[in-house]
Amino acid sequence: MPERVEMRPRAVILLGEPGAGKGTQAREVSHELGVPHISTGDMLRDAVKKRTPEGLRAQSVIDQGQLVPDEIVCSIVEARVQAPDCRDGFILDGFPRTLRQAKFLDHLLEADGRWCPLVLNMLGVWGDLQRLLQASKEGGNLRPGRWRADPPVG
Repeated sequence: MPERVEMRPRAVILLGEPGAGKGTQAREVSHELGVPHISTGDMLRDAVKKRTPEGLRAQSVIDQGQLVPDEIVCSIVEARVQAPDCRDGFILDGFPRTLRQAKFLDHLLEADGRWCPLVLNMLGVWGDLQRLLQASKEGGNLRPGRWRADPPVG
């Protein structure tokens, strides 16, 4: 009889260039697995909108044309993955982006002891990225998951 394998909650980590499809795939996998899709960009925008302490600090840095420091991003991610809806797993979209964030995430997952991370690096094709950029310049809508840009409407 085969040995029984215990399934642990899954931390799915999607890495890749802008336009590689991380967000599209994260939404689909989130739906399939029934776990939250966590986008650091969405969380930062939400924190700024709600004027949380991290959001106010992030807005100050953004207003100066700088990238939000790892300390702020890591703090927001840590709070989010500890939320009750992440108990059975989560999908991280676009985090980590730096070596410091990767080390932080590794420590966070290891310290918790219940996560079984799956890291996927989504490779975009340069021609596809060029089409995405051109479509955005022309005001077109991008069709998720199809690598095709629709012409502008109207």
